[in-house]
Order: sequence, then structure tokens, then C-alpha cells
Amino acid sequence: RNLNLTSSQPTGTWNSYDVTFKCNVEMENVNLLKAVALDGVDKTAVLKNVTISESHDYYALWIAAAGQTVTLEDVTINSLGRGIKIDEQYVGAPAKVTLNINAADFNTKKKAAIMVKSTAGADITLSNVDITGAYDKANAVWVDEDANAHADKVTVTGGSMAVEGQNIVEANA
Repeated sequence: RNLNLTSSQPTGTWNSYDVTFKCNVEMENVNLLKAVALDGVDKTAVLKNVTISESHDYYALWIAAAGQTVTLEDVTINSLGRGIKIDEQYVGAPAKVTLNINAADFNTKKKAAIMVKSTAGADITLSNVDITGAYDKANAVWVDEDANAHADKVTVTGGSMAVEGQNIVEANA
């Protein structure tokens, strides 16, 4: 609670560059000055009044598709790259992620606010989410084009979803 958090790793893959949590985690009133990764199998993460500021062309928040439940409340994501990614990369057996977001602002330069690449899918609930500062100002969630065969396993409540490369109007950028 009530801190600024970063790491000294200057660059690298998400699992070497990010501030990584492989455990249950709860943060409140925290400024994350680097990308963050949630990489705990079947773990729970709660981030309240958190700002994530990512200065590279990375995802500001990486969620491993490992059966996690993640709750974001009053969160701001500022990224010169991308917002949130739920991904099965580096995960042995993908499991569905549950992501609940209440009150969030996305300021990103690429893709949608949230990207999903997982054969297990994700259940995403959005409430009071502002994507007017995101690259795609119409669709809060994209399913990665490499996972389009599993798009039916991604449910989005409270926002719109598109498959990357399909039904996305470039004029939204």
C-alpha cells in the first residue's frame, strides 16, 4: 500500500523485464513505474487505485492464462505500447482467466485495451471503463488473431470484443 514500485531491469521479455508476481497479490494506492506480470497458477490479484506506467512497447499488464482471478478497481494504464494481455505463452496448461475491471482509464498506443491469446479463453467483466485513450476506441477487447479459433471461449460483459484483424475499423485509432 501507498508506494511506488519498479525494477532495474532495462529491457527483456515480460518475464524478465516486468515486476512479476507468482503469488496472490493485493495492491492499493500503488504507482507501478514499470510493466507488471501476474504469473501465478490459480492465484488471485486485486489492484485498487493503481497506476501502471509502461515506457516501452510492451504490455503494461501481462496476465498468464493460468486460471487466475484478477480484479482491477480504479486503475489507470499508461503505455507507449499496449494495455493488458492475457496470454498462454510460457504456460504449461492454459486455464481460463477471470478479469473484472471496475473504473479504469486506458491510454495506449497499440492494439485494444485488452488482448486475449488463450485456448482456454477468458471471462471479462467491464464497468466504467474508458478506452477513449486506447488505440481502438470502439472495442475494449481483442482476441489475438492467432487464437481466433478460440474466440468463442472469450466472454465480455460491459464492452465490445473483436478478433484482431477482423471487424476493426482503423478510423478508431
